[in-house]
Amino acid sequence: MAINPDLLVSAAIMQDYFVDNVTGQAMAGGIITMYQDNARTVLKNWYYQTGSPGAYTYLPLNNPLILSSVGTITDPSGQDTIPFYYPFDENDQTVSQPYYVTVVDSNLQNQFTRENFPSHTGAGGGGGGGNNTQLTNIIANNVFYHPITINSAFDLTNETNRIIAPSQHDGFMAAAGNDFRFLKNVTGATDHVTFIPFPQGAVPMATKGQQTPALYCNLECSAIQAGETTKAIQVPLNINVQTMDSLFVTFSIWAQRISGSDTLSINFKFYAGTGAAPSASVFTPLQTFHVTTSWDQYIFSVQLPTASGIAKSGTGDDAVYLFINFPLSQQFSINITKPALYIGTISPTIITALPDFTTNDQIDQIISSPRTGDVRVSLNDFAPWGWALCNDGTIGNAGSGANFASIDTWNLFYLIWTAVNSNTFAPIFTSAGAGSTYGASAYADWTANKRLSLTKQLGRAIASQGIASVGGVTTWALGQSTNTAEEVTLSRDQMAQHTHDPLSGQFLVTGSTSVFLGGGAIATQENTTAGITGYAGPTPVSLMQPTMFYNVFLKL
Repeated sequence: MAINPDLLVSAAIMQDYFVDNVTGQAMAGGIITMYQDNARTVLKNWYYQTGSPGAYTYLPLNNPLILSSVGTITDPSGQDTIPFYYPFDENDQTVSQPYYVTVVDSNLQNQFTRENFPSHTGAGGGGGGGNNTQLTNIIANNVFYHPITINSAFDLTNETNRIIAPSQHDGFMAAAGNDFRFLKNVTGATDHVTFIPFPQGAVPMATKGQQTPALYCNLECSAIQAGETTKAIQVPLNINVQTMDSLFVTFSIWAQRISGSDTLSINFKFYAGTGAAPSASVFTPLQTFHVTTSWDQYIFSVQLPTASGIAKSGTGDDAVYLFINFPLSQQFSINITKPALYIGTISPTIITALPDFTTNDQIDQIISSPRTGDVRVSLNDFAPWGWALCNDGTIGNAGSGANFASIDTWNLFYLIWTAVNSNTFAPIFTSAGAGSTYGASAYADWTANKRLSLTKQLGRAIASQGIASVGGVTTWALGQSTNTAEEVTLSRDQMAQHTHDPLSGQFLVTGSTSVFLGGGAIATQENTTAGITGYAGPTPVSLMQPTMFYNVFLKL
């Protein structure tokens, strides 16, 4: 059986150089032998790299191997080389199988031995480079806490981009790239997603020492549509493509086939950002697998694409996404739960031993953290990092000349442009500050260096948009502001219904049983006259309720 190159572990340094443990001189002619650690008379292959970029292959080194005249490891042609180790059973990559190494000098005098080598805790990197290992799942909310529906199928037939459960969100592609999303390129197939509680007492993961989560996700296609090229759950991983450039990662997921097609695959997308040419993003298929009718865990170690050369758009929302791909134009019903991604090439035996347990409170810290457009108030007069002060100013890119001119404002710029889209409530200006109009898209205005006004807040109370369900007569738009006065002088039509006695000058109140007339007089019966004394003319009436004033901030 061929080895999986992604599981190879390279030597930790650029060149291995062996010296005699007595003389300290190069161990010319020394002999290295590789055995299985659990069967120390059975030889175990180690490898060297050959080929060219994009087409590297790995061939066995001599075993035993005789060191060069300067104590280095060489390939069969005598060229200095870096060894690669394969700490797994070559016939079953899920079985850990480290090395037992012996080193003797040219006189067969023992120099040292190494057991359980490399000490396999998941460290290392195949395919020509080491990498750091992190036994922390970077997929937030992989147990689907707070999904779109529980025990009730949600219809995805006419959906091409729908959030189905919360996950990472801060800074991702505005209104399209945050959280767990169901994506497909064409509508028409009868698709449904259902989040289903595991039955009480059902513990399909217990046999491998893992906790069984509360829910699993069922995706079902009961009627197909031709022309499908995408049907997937998109998972946001991290903002900025360079942060995960060429990393070795290990992916794990629990899955079960209920009916129909059994094929799943994983892809990684290095997205170049809003407005970038589609060809600028790198979308790499990395692993296809087949799901059985039993709950099983599927584990793969792969190397992510390179971000080198990606022409980012300049909006700052370039990001890395994982795609869990479902069968295209085929009927199927497949369950999944606990998708996980770890940094590093990690042994499946280690992955299966990880409990991968997160409390709901820990998940809430991520999925309920402030999102773009959220409001906070404070006595502080400076904007916290990641927030904009609502000072009736403007935002835009670094060349816009706005009050807050930064690439960090893109997501809020997009949200206001899209949700408010009003030159009355959020005026837009050129980079020179001249009045302008909304263009073809938020991205078009952003790249034109326009300044977009924040919604007006200074001196205004915050109220809910819409129309009151009881007694409402005015519909208030999202982002709308009003400029009503804090006090008003009542006009004749705003006073209580009354007439004046033309002879006495007294005030005749009608249609009211208890009306304040001014000067301390009160009419307590209908159609009663009463004298008015001390009336000096109209006085403004206050409209302001008791109020506390804070600074208001919007999440970028």
